[in-house]
Amino acid sequence: MVQKALDDAENDEDRVALADCLRGHVWEVARCPHGNHVLQKYVTTMKPSACQFIVDEFVQMGVFGIGKMARHKYACRVLQRLFEHCWPSQLDKIVDCLLADVVALAMQRYGNYVIQHLIEYGSEGTQRRAAKQLEARIAELSLNNDACMVLEKALQSASEEVQDSLVEALLGAPGALAAMAHTRRGHSTALVVLELARDCQLEAARQQIDEHRASLQTNRYGRIVLGWVRRQCEVSAGIGGA
Repeated sequence: MVQKALDDAENDEDRVALADCLRGHVWEVARCPHGNHVLQKYVTTMKPSACQFIVDEFVQMGVFGIGKMARHKYACRVLQRLFEHCWPSQLDKIVDCLLADVVALAMQRYGNYVIQHLIEYGSEGTQRRAAKQLEARIAELSLNNDACMVLEKALQSASEEVQDSLVEALLGAPGALAAMAHTRRGHSTALVVLELARDCQLEAARQQIDEHRASLQTNRYGRIVLGWVRRQCEVSAGIGGA
């Protein structure tokens, strides 16, 4: 009923009046299986400036509190909507708190979606800061399904500089590419790495995959990656033959 009232309100003043009861209760409402939908609806229907009280109440929680919200199955959705609809300058303090915990969040069931949004909607500077921390733990992240989704998001939506840096880090970590190629979420990340790899990197990537060919052939996801490599080799051979 509250969501419908926000949709049907004639103007923003009426929506702000409806949301007055939320002030001071963002922590509680964001974690509620029902209330989180009201906060999301408010964020998606209002101007960014009208959502400042939600941002402020998140910021008041500090690094620990924001990290807890990012890990929560309902509250994480509110953070995602803020990244989608608020001005980047509004979220600077939230970004700083998330970056302080970015590796652990990337490997968490719900936190990884928040980090994906941070990367997709963040500035190039934010993307670089996140990527630097991810690269430092790239071998560990390559073994985690949730983290692989974060890496794939960065490889697809971050700046070219960040993409190049992540590809270099992944190819420079022994066994990382092959480890990802074995998993449901990781194999699609491995394919993106192969697509983005430059000519000078591609041969090294193929060698890494070939070293684990026996294991990959027995794995449904590994076979997909092997198929990509085989097709690329066939294309290269065709070009060379021509």
